Amino acid sequence: QEKLTAAGKRFIIVLLSEIFPAKLAQFEDVDAWVQVACPRLSIDWGDAFEKPLLTPYELNVALDLVSWQIVYPMDFYAKDSLGPWTVNNAANVPPRKPRTDKKAKPS
Repeated sequence: QEKLTAAGKRFIIVLLSEIFPAKLAQFEDVDAWVQVACPRLSIDWGDAFEKPLLTPYELNVALDLVSWQIVYPMDFYAKDSLGPWTVNNAANVPPRKPRTDKKAKPS
């Protein structure tokens, strides 16, 4: 959302239980979709949709925030993600308090 706003792009957030081409086609004023449910959906089924169905990585490329990579980064859920387009990238994970393990009492 922040990146789209900074780029001067208008957007809406749509929450659906399932993504179907006919359902998204009802939004005639939308030029492209960015879906965050599963990156494989855009890759495997993207051509079934009337409008582009982008992954967060592809949105970052379209906004000129990252360069297109020769090897497509299929790292959306990776803990050591290559970029900030993923949920587990360090830029998107809030800081955690250190754990304080309680030592087990000897029995």
